[in-house]
Amino acid sequence: CVSGMKCYFVRTESGWNMDEPYILSGKTINQARKLFMHIHTAPTLAKYMARFALILSKTITMEVDLSAVHVIQLDDKPCSDENGGIVQRDGELLIHTDGTGLISEDLAEKCPTIMYKGKLLKSQDVQACDDTLMTSPHAKKQRSIASKPPLLIQFRMFYKGSAVKGTALIDRRLPPGTILIRPSMIKIKSDPKLCGVQSVNSWELIKMKADPKSYCVQSVNSLEIVTTR
Repeated sequence: CVSGMKCYFVRTESGWNMDEPYILSGKTINQARKLFMHIHTAPTLAKYMARFALILSKTITMEVDLSAVHVIQLDDKPCSDENGGIVQRDGELLIHTDGTGLISEDLAEKCPTIMYKGKLLKSQDVQACDDTLMTSPHAKKQRSIASKPPLLIQFRMFYKGSAVKGTALIDRRLPPGTILIRPSMIKIKSDPKLCGVQSVNSWELIKMKADPKSYCVQSVNSLEIVTTR
């Protein structure tokens, strides 16, 4: 019987004569946690556990130097009724922009446009009608996406001690190298007292949504081809 539980092992000590320097060398557990995010700013224990689990989920890490990226926070926009009044539910504001920011076109172009079963594929690896898929009884839909930047990107980002998760829409009006985030996307806030302390900055992709006019979907089982351009 194979358990579905995942285990992660972290080295806490080792012999000086065989140890090799690495990012956690000489750091306490608390200092190691703060490398990824300032998790101590979480308001409750439940959020502490949930937010720290962000670093363990499966993503694709982008090779982008975040020190050269302009990460700017802008306000969320609340929902309003036909009279312009702010809408609330159970005493809380309904956020129209909940969890959604903006990204410049040049950064969106760095994102892969073809993914299959959680893996990146090169365009030549994607075939319209592979003979194996055609004859397999378990064949599934195969989607070939054109080389255009995705319109919507689901991502997570660790930046200067903060943990950000949400989606970003491409905005061609933004200057190059810009990501706009909103308060509803910030899961862990940076601690101002730790400004200048070493942290791991990382921009990681979870899912992407391409322009529906830029791809064709082929249903191998029914041999139907639907193309939209």
